[in-house]
Amino acid sequence: MRAYDVEYHQVGPSSRTVLYDIGANVGDGTTKAQFRAILQSLLAKLFRMALHRETRQMDGYELAVAGNEGVLNFV
Repeated sequence: MRAYDVEYHQVGPSSRTVLYDIGANVGDGTTKAQFRAILQSLLAKLFRMALHRETRQMDGYELAVAGNEGVLNFV
């Protein structure tokens, strides 16, 4: 999840059945973007991992406070 900057709920259920502990050293001053690129390369080499990203439109809810009344509205 860290390598591809995704949240737990965005990862398919079958990919959560086996956990691995991977350790790697990176140089001081490495940015988050550089770290993700290094980790992606490591995952591709060790596990032949590839990723497909797509955007899908889905139904959802937004919880918001309406004005000064403090009333919650579902939008």
